[in-house]
Amino acid sequence: TDRMFEVGGDGRASDAEALLKSLGARKPGQFQGGADQIHIRGIYGDTAVLTDRRVLKGTAANGQVIDGQWRVTRVLVRQNGKWRAAASALTAITSN
Repeated sequence: TDRMFEVGGDGRASDAEALLKSLGARKPGQFQGGADQIHIRGIYGDTAVLTDRRVLKGTAANGQVIDGQWRVTRVLVRQNGKWRAAASALTAITSN
């Protein structure tokens, strides 16, 4: 959605424009990984809540090494018959 936002693993909130800019700045092969363990937690009319696991490994444009896993909570809304991302929040998965 136009007002989509994401709260990253560092607690910072980014709006849709910042997220798209970040994705556009990535170079091919800069990151490996993806999302799995996708679970629909509930559908409430035109709103759905999902969780998944995001796994990434690579190096950010600023040189920071990114190698981790996050549990992601996602909120989708149905607009004009299509499901669109409205919000997401990442929580780091740590191993004990």
